[in-house]
Amino acid sequence: MTADDDVLRAAYSLAFTETSSVLKNRERTEAIDRDETRQEITTVLLQAARQRDIDTILELERILLSAEREYLGESADKEASLDNALEELDAALTALAGVRNQDSYREIASQHYSLSKNQIGGLPRDQARQFFRSHQARFRNLGKGRMEDSERALLSVRAGNIKIAETVYKELQQQALGIEDSTGVNP
Repeated sequence: MTADDDVLRAAYSLAFTETSSVLKNRERTEAIDRDETRQEITTVLLQAARQRDIDTILELERILLSAEREYLGESADKEASLDNALEELDAALTALAGVRNQDSYREIASQHYSLSKNQIGGLPRDQARQFFRSHQARFRNLGKGRMEDSERALLSVRAGNIKIAETVYKELQQQALGIEDSTGVNP
C-alpha cells in the first residue's frame, strides 16, 4: 500500500491553513473559520481510517505534526516534544518497511525481541509499537489542556487513526512472524 498523493496534498494544505489561522487569531488579525478547516481535516483523516491505510494514516500524522512544529511550537519543551514525535514517526515508518520483509523481520525479531520484556501481547515491542504507545500518551496529555471543541474532536480522530494504524501494524507483525490471530486464523 502506498499513500494517496492527492489526499496527502489536500491534508498538507488544510493543516497549514488551520495552523496559520491559529497564528492569525493570536495576532488579533482576521482569522478564517478554524472549525470548518478542522472539519475538513477530520474528513480526510476519517477517509484514511475507513481504508485502514497505514501508510496514509502515518503520512497524515506527519503532516499535522510538521505543521504544529512549524507554526505552533510555543516553547522549547513543545518544540522538543514535537521533534521527538517526528523522530519516533520516522522510526515507525522504518519499522513498517521492515515488517513487510517477512524473512528479515523474523530474523530481527528472534535476535532482538525474544525476551518477554521486549514484547507486547507476544509481538515485538519494536520502534513502531513504541511510537504508537507514546503518541497515544501525547494525545491524552494534549486532551487535558484547554482547547476548542473542534480542536478536541480533531485530536480524538487523530488518536483513533493511530489506534487503527497500530492494529494494522500488529496484523503485519503476525503475518511476518506466522502467528495466528486471536480467532485462530493466520492473517
